[in-house]
Amino acid sequence: MTKWIRCFEEAALFNSGSAMRAIFTSALLFGELNSPVTIWDQFKIHFCDDLEHRLISNGMSSLLTNSYPDA
Repeated sequence: MTKWIRCFEEAALFNSGSAMRAIFTSALLFGELNSPVTIWDQFKIHFCDDLEHRLISNGMSSLLTNSYPDA
């Protein structure tokens, strides 16, 4: 298990999707992330956990679907 996977596992326990995306962005920019697709695939539910609320709050609920094919 890489240090980044451990980092995101711990972050997923205590952080919102917004915070998770900020950590992911920082890791991409400054952390020498070797396999960003692997991290994204493993934690994408956590990265996006607040997006439904944000879309509804911003009047964009038409963008929501009831299915999550890749979840």
